[in-house]
Amino acid sequence: MMNKKLLNLLVLVLILTLAGCNIMNPGEPQRPPSDVGSDSMNDTGQALPIPALLEDTDPEVGRAEFTLRVQSGTTQFVEGLSTPTLGYNGSYLGPAI
Repeated sequence: MMNKKLLNLLVLVLILTLAGCNIMNPGEPQRPPSDVGSDSMNDTGQALPIPALLEDTDPEVGRAEFTLRVQSGTTQFVEGLSTPTLGYNGSYLGPAI
């Protein structure tokens, strides 16, 4: 009996995998991954910020050191509406490490 349940579970997993696993939002199309390092547009037509690469400050090979500072500020996600934000080395998001 247990083997039949296990087989049914494996078949279900296989079907969901082959179907693309888009079960959370079945009405929305799958979006291709965006290119890293280029600005992309969000659903409102605004460019999404791409964080800068944080520079390694340790010259020793095989070791890295970075300086991160938490900062607060405001960001306009919607025109005319400022939102308090936190970020690292800036008021929103942070650098890529």
